[in-house]
Amino acid sequence: MSIHEIFEGIASGAAHGYWFAKNKASDWVIRPALRLSGLSSSDDDGNAIDVGVGLKIVGVGYGRTGTYSLTLALEELGHKTLHTQHMYETPDILDMWDRDIFSPSIEAGDAVLGIPDFDLIASKGFTATADLPMSLYFEQLVTRYPDSKFILTTRDSSEVWFRSWDMLTKTMTTPTRYFSWMSHAEQINR
Repeated sequence: MSIHEIFEGIASGAAHGYWFAKNKASDWVIRPALRLSGLSSSDDDGNAIDVGVGLKIVGVGYGRTGTYSLTLALEELGHKTLHTQHMYETPDILDMWDRDIFSPSIEAGDAVLGIPDFDLIASKGFTATADLPMSLYFEQLVTRYPDSKFILTTRDSSEVWFRSWDMLTKTMTTPTRYFSWMSHAEQINR
């Protein structure tokens, strides 16, 4: 592992931490304070784009190709963006992926794409997506949302992408070996 890759990991972690802190501060402190003071009567941040037509922007790059940077940019422009990292914040969406896509694939012992509920994603206010698993559904999304903009993010080469992907998967799976007594860690190690 090079010093550059270590720096990339630290920078990525810091950006994720900033995003999390900013959103939690807004959700837990700023918006409730504005509602209590009468300056706001809803949960809307004032910058959100009308969600009546579904997804407007779809990132079709795979993970580790700048999808998180794309997410941050789209959110700065007012698009509530679903990134893999943030699926856990919307339990209905995470449950849909698990119930309709992940679990059937695991049970079948084969990667079955299935049919995600894109309307559920849009109904939660998301106007944009980035990263896996949504990028796997490019063809269905083009058909479902033909007026959407599709953004492909890439890396310099497949070797550069694989090094980054390999580092990510190692950082996720290595700690589970030390916490195997936790049931969900045991599932990851299988």
